[in-house]
Amino acid sequence: MAVSSRLIIQRSAKEKSSAGIPPAPPLSRGEPIVKTLEKGSGEQSEPGASPLTKGVANAGELGDFQPPPNPRSGKGGRLLPTIGPLNRIRPGQPNPASGLMLIGGPSAEYGWNDTGLLKQIHLVTLHQPEVVWYLTTSRRTPAGFIANVDNLGLSNLRAVAHDQVGAGWLPEHLAQSAQVWVTPDSASMVYEALTSGAAVGCFELPYLKPGRVARGLEKLIADKRLTAFTDWQTSGKLLPNTQPLNEAERCARLLLAELTKNV
Repeated sequence: MAVSSRLIIQRSAKEKSSAGIPPAPPLSRGEPIVKTLEKGSGEQSEPGASPLTKGVANAGELGDFQPPPNPRSGKGGRLLPTIGPLNRIRPGQPNPASGLMLIGGPSAEYGWNDTGLLKQIHLVTLHQPEVVWYLTTSRRTPAGFIANVDNLGLSNLRAVAHDQVGAGWLPEHLAQSAQVWVTPDSASMVYEALTSGAAVGCFELPYLKPGRVARGLEKLIADKRLTAFTDWQTSGKLLPNTQPLNEAERCARLLLAELTKNV
C-alpha cells in the first residue's frame, strides 16, 4: 500500500521556535487563526517533530490499515483486524451548535502540558462562539484541570469532571455533537468519536515515544478521517467525517456470516 508523504509532517525549526499564542481578543469567523503554539515547560517531544507523527519511524511500520475481507484473515485464519477498538457508540442527530471535547491524560506515548492544552481549547472555543462546547475528562486527567478550564472564563464552554457524569452522558453527547475534539493519548476516545459520525479534531500533547496509538492516529490523519490541531490552525475547520466507523457491526456481520455459512 502506497503511503503518502503527508504521514511525516515536519515543522521547520523557525516554526517550532516562534512566539507562543498571546491572550488575544476573541476570534470570530474571518479572522486568521494563530499559526504557532507555545511550547510549555513540560513538553518532551523531540525538536522538529509533530507529537502526532514522530512515532512513525518509517512508512513500512504502518502496514495495510484496511480491514480484511473476512474473518479468516490473520494468523491461523482466526484473527479479524479492526480499525481501532470496538465500541458501542451509535450515530445520532448531530447539532451544528453543539461540540464536545474529550480530555485524557499522561500515557506511555504522550506526556502532559496544562498550559499548551488550555491554549488549544481557548482557541477552538473562541473561534466558534456560536457553538456550545461540552468538555469532560478521564481518570488519567491531572487534578485541577477542570478548575483551570473554568478559569478561562469562556461563556460557551461547559466543563464537567468524568466522575460527575453518568454512564449515558458520553454516548448522548457524542450523538448530538457535530464536532468532537480529543486528546491523542486515548485510542478509545478517538475511535468512539469517529464512530459517532462527528467531524473529529485531535489536540496536541507532548510526544514521548513511538507506539501503536500514535501510528494509528497518523494513519487516520493521512486518510483524512482525523484533523490534527496544526492543520486546523491553517484551515480553521475540521474535515468532515465522510466515512463514519462502525466496526462493531461490521465484525458482527462477518462473524455471523462465518458461523452460518454451512448451516
